[in-house]
Amino acid sequence: MDLEKVFQKNKTKLLGFKNQYSVLILLTEIKGEQHIIFEKRGMRISQPGEVSLPGGMIEPGESPLNAARREASEELQIRESDIHIIGEIDSIYDFKDRVINIFIGRIQEFRVEEFLNNEEVEYVFTYPISYFIENKPKIYKNGLNNEIKESFPFELIPNGKNYKLKKIKSTTYFYEKTNPLIWGLTAKIISKFIDICEGESSEQR
Repeated sequence: MDLEKVFQKNKTKLLGFKNQYSVLILLTEIKGEQHIIFEKRGMRISQPGEVSLPGGMIEPGESPLNAARREASEELQIRESDIHIIGEIDSIYDFKDRVINIFIGRIQEFRVEEFLNNEEVEYVFTYPISYFIENKPKIYKNGLNNEIKESFPFELIPNGKNYKLKKIKSTTYFYEKTNPLIWGLTAKIISKFIDICEGESSEQR
């Protein structure tokens, strides 16, 4: 599969949001198979102990791509020049008013055993892409409490308080058999990545 070709075709951008982040699905070859590099977050930062992809907030004047490179370099203790960017996939907007820009990259050599834990990252680990192809995530659908404040101007809209406002729904993804557990936004991003890979594979048959 030509990953460069796949992800050059999948570029979208969401603009106008103050809280913008970038993450990187970083691939490395282990024993002839492509693996995804994951992080187990440190206990003294936000979302302590959870699994994530390398990434973080975009700094003022920084492009989403440069942020993805910088964060991966800092968190994984690798050189930015060693990261080969393959492409970009859909950005995600979450209910914390954040836009997450998602990039795909590759590094020729990455040794998990040489990683030195730090305040941000407790340890790193990998899973082969084939695992996520063979094991689909379990998806839980939830309704969110769409509470309307008393100050909401119902008098300005048709039918006033009888107007049927859409209920907000959320989906939470779990790869329940992974250890440590890959779930939430990280699992959703990986699921999207796998969907694109499988879609391209079916087109080539």
